[in-house]
Amino acid sequence: MRLPPSFLFLVISIAVFPLLCLAEDTGRTKTRLLFSFENPGEVEQLLTDAEPGAVDIIAVQDNCVTEGTNCARVTCKKGGGYCGFTLGKEVIKNWGDFDYFAMDLYTEDTNPYDIVFELWDQASKNYHTRCTFESQGRTHPGKQTVMWQINRAKRNNKEGRTWPELEPQDKIDMNNLKMVKIFLVTLKDRDAVFWIDNLRLLQEDAAKPKMKVWLPDGALAFDFGSAGATVPGFKAVDEKTLFSEEKGYGLISGEGVEQGGLGWPDLLSGKFIWSPSSAQIDFKAAVPDGEYFAWLCAGKVIRPDLKNRHYLLKINDTVLFDETPSYEQFCSESYMYRFMWTQYSEKQNAVWRNYIDKMYPVVKVRLTVAGGAVSVSAVNHFVSALILVPAAKEADFDRMVSELTAKRIDAFYKSFYAPEKTRPQRAPEDGSFVLYVPDSWTAIYPGTGPSALEKARTGIKAAGAPGQRIVMRTAVVPFEDLGKCTLSLADMTGAGTIPAANIRGYYQSYRSTGAGASVDALLPSLSLEMEKGITQCYWLWMQIPVDAAAGIYRGSFTFSTTAGKTAVPVELEVYPFKLEDTLPVSYGFYYGGPSNPQPPEDVRRQKIKEQLELMREFGLTAVPVGGPRVTKVDVPNRKVALSFDTLYYELAKEVGMAKSPEQQLMANQLGMARSIGRALPGSIGAKVDQSPGLELKQPEFKDIYTDGLRQYKQFLDSMNMPVAVEVVDEPREVPNPWNRNLADTIAYADMMKQAGIPTFCTPMGDGGGGLDYTVLAQHLDIVSVHAYPGSKGQIEQTRKNGKTLWFYNTGKDRFSWGFYNWKMDSKGRWEWHFNWEGDGDAVGGYPCDEWYNPFVARNGRAASAPYTKYRGAILFRGDFLDICEGVNDYAYICTLQKAIEANVKAGKNAALTKEAQEFLAALKKAIPEFPHVKGMASEADGALVGMGIEDEAAQKVDEWRAKIAEYLRKLK
Repeated sequence: MRLPPSFLFLVISIAVFPLLCLAEDTGRTKTRLLFSFENPGEVEQLLTDAEPGAVDIIAVQDNCVTEGTNCARVTCKKGGGYCGFTLGKEVIKNWGDFDYFAMDLYTEDTNPYDIVFELWDQASKNYHTRCTFESQGRTHPGKQTVMWQINRAKRNNKEGRTWPELEPQDKIDMNNLKMVKIFLVTLKDRDAVFWIDNLRLLQEDAAKPKMKVWLPDGALAFDFGSAGATVPGFKAVDEKTLFSEEKGYGLISGEGVEQGGLGWPDLLSGKFIWSPSSAQIDFKAAVPDGEYFAWLCAGKVIRPDLKNRHYLLKINDTVLFDETPSYEQFCSESYMYRFMWTQYSEKQNAVWRNYIDKMYPVVKVRLTVAGGAVSVSAVNHFVSALILVPAAKEADFDRMVSELTAKRIDAFYKSFYAPEKTRPQRAPEDGSFVLYVPDSWTAIYPGTGPSALEKARTGIKAAGAPGQRIVMRTAVVPFEDLGKCTLSLADMTGAGTIPAANIRGYYQSYRSTGAGASVDALLPSLSLEMEKGITQCYWLWMQIPVDAAAGIYRGSFTFSTTAGKTAVPVELEVYPFKLEDTLPVSYGFYYGGPSNPQPPEDVRRQKIKEQLELMREFGLTAVPVGGPRVTKVDVPNRKVALSFDTLYYELAKEVGMAKSPEQQLMANQLGMARSIGRALPGSIGAKVDQSPGLELKQPEFKDIYTDGLRQYKQFLDSMNMPVAVEVVDEPREVPNPWNRNLADTIAYADMMKQAGIPTFCTPMGDGGGGLDYTVLAQHLDIVSVHAYPGSKGQIEQTRKNGKTLWFYNTGKDRFSWGFYNWKMDSKGRWEWHFNWEGDGDAVGGYPCDEWYNPFVARNGRAASAPYTKYRGAILFRGDFLDICEGVNDYAYICTLQKAIEANVKAGKNAALTKEAQEFLAALKKAIPEFPHVKGMASEADGALVGMGIEDEAAQKVDEWRAKIAEYLRKLK
């Protein structure tokens, strides 16, 4: 298993910087030193193409010397621009035999920089034709190694194509490079200073971190995986090592067996053989008869694409594991979701205990060998290492196990960057914890502490209209280990009773791979272990009964620890009005139904419906419904046969989506067009994807495509639901298979318009490739844009042409879904993606695909969960509850606007109506067009893709909603 080309990984410890010699010079172990800065001319090479004054590089003898006696200090000047260096033309020759480029780095800067590595060959002329490795990891203070995989370098315009799908000209010619650049973006307020050394090329085995293990006399040890990265003292076994009497060890058959692993979390366990096809692995080693202790490192391969689900691991006749889980069991907390309830911890070696030791488990067993051989058989397991020690040397075996465990733990933590964490400090008046109610806009993480106002707010106050879903939170900062803690809910009473059963309770689960923690999911429990120094957050999501009488309701929740109980007073005001139910907005997420793993076919429809019901509870009003599927292309007669899936239309209607003309569902058409193109003589097969837009040049295409549009229009009419059909996703002048350029996008839009199909498109900005993309507004019904200045022209042209404006991928924050969307007169708010599974491979080539493991890419805002236990087979993050509150904000505005209209029409409350109108006008004016966003330095930067809005205005939403409620009380 190889890392994708975009993957940058950081090897944290200086201990792995030197390239240690292997016991056997087999496999791909070659290295080439490019720069060690022992020669003054090396610095000059790096500065040859650097922009004058932007970067300084000098040779020094401090901080990062890992090869020779010198290193280089690189100073990138502040200013917020690109800064870096090139490697020089002599050292970039003939890189084709290497797999990685690496350099050792040291910095004292606490800002995490993304370092970019870029390759140009003789055919590279611009961004689209070169290869840019966007970094996936970031720098941190201290010593580290940055490394990029270069043996899968493809041109940037070939995004979305796998390596086997590429044609030769799509790949960077590594033996004919003309430029190699390393650069970053500096901050505006300070220089970026780095020390670098030992710039080198590595073949794959040389790139794996090294390890030494003490073995007792008489031990026989086998290291499975790459033969070129064997731990000294171990015999190498890869997929080609077949058993022979002469050799005395090997696989009985190598059929279906592959090697994997990149030497993480340690060289011994993190390199293995396995079978992606679920074939049985059989290993045999000739050993004298007798008693032995065996140490075997082998782990389950947990992934939904297994050919079968039989799990077998045995050594000789000793069965260590033999189980064939049903699909229900596989989709449970025993397999796919085995880390779901693993709590984040900062205790010593907690990450090792909670994750790594379970990912790469070890079995110790006593064996009796009779017959002169030891065998290991495995199905759906990866096998990393086997050590046999004569039973007479039990003390040595125990010592070896102890030392080996310590070595593995040490190796892992050298690759695990966990900076010293700042935590809230206990004040003299604090007890063992502080419980407080955070501001609605405050994100809670392990190191979050309360402001003075938040700390003083120990009770929960909320307000809402009958039928409204409201969000309440409380956070706990433990200054000691509190043990198991529980928040117990209770009924609230006032004009009636609001039962505790109306509240869904969650605690916020964290995930971390070291540098920081993010939110994994809201777990449906109000009980958890509270550890000293880790702030925890409870989320309460409540629906006010639709028939609740207006008034104040009070109750008391209870927070319990092992030491006692604390009352949490709760007060809820129920308003004397109801909110507008049918909002004139298409609120939705890109979506494709539950997957990875798929629910069984007999419950799939129900699980999709449950997910759509949950979307409605969040406030979403629309969902993607797919597009036509081409079943036959009749080229001579210029006809196409299509099939249509009505499932999502039916379920959207069932759950109450698309209730007004503005609540348009999202459909698509380019898949149909591409399928037609693949069947045409001039663009048959993969040519359409290799040259996007080629289909439009074929003489047969327009007639066949028009026939498809005619059928599509008839189908849409038959559904009798509001639908907008995506013309092209993010058009660009150098398109990927799923994009088209501006001219082709317009051509498609015009043909669709002629067929009477409502259209939308998602341009990334006002222009691309030097062309003016704002002309799209003349050809579309809906223009869907990012909320940043780069789309200002699109927004203006959309309004000028009287077209509908949508926003997409602006963020999952409350403000942009509510008040900001209203201010901008947007009628659509779409985000990527409801239950996206995550991109990329697991860390270090780990072969599993399980959820809730921070070292695996599976990580979604609506994360997959056991389908038998959880509604919709998902859990979700607090982002969706923030969105729910944003949609509620929009509902308050719409309700007030309707109340104003009704009062004006009835000639009532003239003064108050005018005051309310003036309030809304002033509010719309006060909200900036392009607000400040997270991580950006100036208001003018707008909302970057998916980052959300964090303007000062976003902190006034509770105040604005309360003001609107005041008017509604009087105008109802």
